[in-house]
Amino acid sequence: MLPLILLADISSGDPKSDYLGVLLITFGLILLFFLLMNVDRVGKTENEKHQQQKRVIDVHHIGGSSYPRNFQWPELGRAEFPLQFLPPRTSEIFSDRSWFRHADGRWLLLRGLSFGPSAKLPPHLPFRAKEDWPKYEAYVDLLLACGFTTLRLPFFWSAFEPHCNPARPEYDDEYLQDFFHYVRLFATKGFLIVIDLHQDLLGKAFGGNGMPEWVRSEGTRNFSFLMDTPLWGANYQFNRHLRKTFTDFWRNDLTNTDDRSSGSVEPVLEHFPVRDRFLDMLERVAEAASECDRVLGIEIFNEPHPARLGSRAFEEEILPAFYAEAIRRIRKHSESLFAFVSPQSDWNVNLRGDRDYDSFLPASSAMQAASSAMQATLDDDRVVFAYHYYDSLLTALGGRWFHDAKREEYLDAQRLGALRAREKSMIPFLTEFGTRQNWARTTLRRHMDWQFEAVEQALVNATYWNVNLYNTHDRNDGFMREDFSLIGPISEPAHGSPVRNLDVAVRPYVLAASAEPVHQHFNLRSKEFELILRGTPLTTTPTVIYVPSQKLHPWQPVHYEHGFEITYNGATLDAFELDGNTLSFFLDASSELHSIGIHPRAAR
Repeated sequence: MLPLILLADISSGDPKSDYLGVLLITFGLILLFFLLMNVDRVGKTENEKHQQQKRVIDVHHIGGSSYPRNFQWPELGRAEFPLQFLPPRTSEIFSDRSWFRHADGRWLLLRGLSFGPSAKLPPHLPFRAKEDWPKYEAYVDLLLACGFTTLRLPFFWSAFEPHCNPARPEYDDEYLQDFFHYVRLFATKGFLIVIDLHQDLLGKAFGGNGMPEWVRSEGTRNFSFLMDTPLWGANYQFNRHLRKTFTDFWRNDLTNTDDRSSGSVEPVLEHFPVRDRFLDMLERVAEAASECDRVLGIEIFNEPHPARLGSRAFEEEILPAFYAEAIRRIRKHSESLFAFVSPQSDWNVNLRGDRDYDSFLPASSAMQAASSAMQATLDDDRVVFAYHYYDSLLTALGGRWFHDAKREEYLDAQRLGALRAREKSMIPFLTEFGTRQNWARTTLRRHMDWQFEAVEQALVNATYWNVNLYNTHDRNDGFMREDFSLIGPISEPAHGSPVRNLDVAVRPYVLAASAEPVHQHFNLRSKEFELILRGTPLTTTPTVIYVPSQKLHPWQPVHYEHGFEITYNGATLDAFELDGNTLSFFLDASSELHSIGIHPRAAR
């Protein structure tokens, strides 16, 4: 690991030095990887080893259930009513600075998915062609049947403003129209939409996506390393070309008069306010989003990296001013859209030794005060703390070195995420977390389960990364050959079904609560679900829980195929309604604590 430390910022400008540095970095990472490849997973029990050795080879595993080889899937059709309870429109949702709240007063919890990471590649849309919507619509219905109510869709500045006119923005309006064509289709299904202004590695020049190719600083060139590996994120730390350009972006001062890749730049940019141009783009997206009342909000910037700027100063000074101006521009067009603001990307990597993740972003009111233009409205309550969480070390090691201590580690991380959000008077929303589907089966299922347990117990809203209808055996999810999608190759489904460990992600959870949720947990093995609510309940509206007990779609997992019983404060609850997989009941107005349990019935 010494080369990683010594070469943290190669600045000679000599291409030979760049390649030498990358060679040393790569050698150090590969050496570490292969050393750990031979280390057995810490905490692995003999029983687990035995279970791995006795895998039955004449049974297919589909969504966590076992089916004989001659099992015939029914023809995939559309579920007419895949989910009976849907979140309200955005204008009917308010914030109490900790929770999304229904206009009728209920507490809302949103579960969903990041949809279409294939959009990182042209044409940068959720579907590659409009003709694909009817072809894959049944998979969209599957997501609703599985209880997912929210979709996070990536939007790309590079596709919207591929060329720069320094005098004024010139956009590809066809791209915007196509993007919102899909937004409206998802909205008619009942989904809430989060628009993710996405970037990875800043842009194509550095091996990533998001920003246009004209966003590149003087003296830099197209350069990237460790592509198509789990270590591609090292470019943020060691690619001086990316780091300089990212730093100039945050300083709102981009100069590029000599493109070292082609020898010339058209147009020439000198001290160009590139960050302001990004905000111009955001405002145009917000204007279009304001016309659809099922767009929940805009995630202003995906994984903001401080580059050469100090992390604390970045969060205390640069990001607040940036977000304040972004919120001002959103409010010019909509009072209801939520503004999703992200901490700097240290939250993503899970490498802190003390695990005490903190964010120096100020509270939402202080963030508004960072912009003089917002002095009159200092207290915007429609701000969401949008953070990500990945176990980067586990990812770099291909799922190896996975051990029991990870369970508490993930739980602590999500509790801190919720705590930091609510300290800042923001709603916590984990907009990315996920598990690679090419890990060893035992590891990936436990990792997924523990991540979902942490999300449940921390009571955070969440969108899982990801669902990709264009996943392939060769390129997986496409970008960097990542393989996170819960739906595998559709054209060549394994074992007759493209879903992968979907049963781990499909879990009971409270959709709308008539008193404040304080605890929630689902045990994947026993199928026991527990929910605790606190406070005098609302008496005119029911509490609603998603319970996957009926198969409303051929590929939807079911956890209560033999039925279930409900207990409320220790007694059997008989007064409830079950509509499809939506369970509704009223709380006892005389009680201040409400303990609800869902228990599976045994097979007869």
